[in-house]
This record gives sequence, C-alpha cells and structure tokens, in this order.
Amino acid sequence: MPSTKTIVILANSVRSGHRCVAGKEIFPDGDSWMVGNWVRLSDPGTKDGSVRHELTRCRGGELIEPLDVVEIPMQNAADDPDHPEDWFVDCTQRWTKVSRLPVEQLSLLVDAGAHLWRAGGDGRAVPEGYVRKMGEPSTLYLIANPLNAKISWWIERGTAPDSDGTSERLRTRLTCTHGGASHTFALTDSRFSEKYHLFERAEPKEQIMTLATPVFACVSLTRPWKGKQYKVAATIFEADV
Repeated sequence: MPSTKTIVILANSVRSGHRCVAGKEIFPDGDSWMVGNWVRLSDPGTKDGSVRHELTRCRGGELIEPLDVVEIPMQNAADDPDHPEDWFVDCTQRWTKVSRLPVEQLSLLVDAGAHLWRAGGDGRAVPEGYVRKMGEPSTLYLIANPLNAKISWWIERGTAPDSDGTSERLRTRLTCTHGGASHTFALTDSRFSEKYHLFERAEPKEQIMTLATPVFACVSLTRPWKGKQYKVAATIFEADV
C-alpha cells in the first residue's frame, strides 16, 4: 500500500551509475522524535534497484545529502530476504526535504551492539544466504568509533573498453576492527574522496590514512553477486561534517 516515510539519509553513494540511498525512518514524538527501522530505497525502474539520480532531487530542486531529513513517497516493501530493508519508491512523486539532522545527534542513530557480518576468514564478504540465517536479518548498520579505522586508496590502471588507451580507477577501502573481528569495506563515499582529494593524490602504490575519532560509518552489504555479498562503507561521518 502506498505510503510516505520520513527518513534521515545516512547513505547516498554511487551505484551502477545511479545512487544507493538508505537511512533510518523517524517518527515525531512531541518536541523530539523516535528512531524506526532502516530503509533502503529501491527503484522499480532500474535493473538492480539503484535509484535514478533525478529521483533524488527534491521539490524545489535540492539534491539530497547525508543527514537530510526527507519525506519520501513509497510503494511497498520489496520483500527481498537478502536485502530485507529494501522498499520500492513511488517514482511518480517528488521527495520533500523537511530539515537536517545536526551532526551532534548522529550518535542517537547508532546501532549499539551491532554484530557486523563475519564468516570464516573473509573480512570482505559473506556467502550468499548468510543474511537469511541471521537472528535479526540486517544489511545496514551505523557504527561509531570502530577500532584501528583506516582509509586506503590507490589508482588501478587498465585498458579502456573500445579504446587503445588506458583507464584509471580510484580504489578506496575502509579497514577496521569491530566486535573483535577485522573488516574490509569498499568505500563508496564520493564526498569523502572529494574532501581529501584522493583521486588527485592517488598513486599505483596503496596509501593509507588513519581516521580520528569521533567517527561514524554507515556500512552495508551488497546484493548477492557470484555467491557472495560484499561489505561496503557508504558514508564516513567525521566530527566536522
């Protein structure tokens, strides 16, 4: 049944040329608000559910950003057991930006006690079917101050398709320890890369920077691909956001 959800945007990263948008639903509670469940927006007009960029433009022409509070018309839950937070958006209506969450309140959205995905010695992925077997299936968490959090980046060079030249692609990773286990996430936060000019600074040799606290990370699992679901860090929130 069509409805409207009010969501604090915590992820708005690039995926398949479109956007991967997710956040937590919130509900008014007097002068404050209550936190609801995670919602990942799924576009019925794309093959993989990624949201077309034009849909993320709100009434008035504003594009959404992390920490925006946005009213989003929905169709229905996608009922995907590998991505249980997915909801189909109503592509016929514009979104409405309501307000913006102060970064000082971000800690209220943290998933305390989150048990990040771990399977054997693979810190980058879990096998397909892993989410269905979780006690509380989840592919999205907001974590605070993970231990030994580091960003690594490098330029990967290859042959450009249909060309005699070469292409350069920026590779970025977040590595950290959480829940006593090591994790490696593909970093898809273009804002972070632009802030630190990672592409301009990148070399074929891996470079590393340590994240200072306080820091928050919105982390996610991809849909299954070739038998695995890969770990992604969609957004890095720093104290000076």
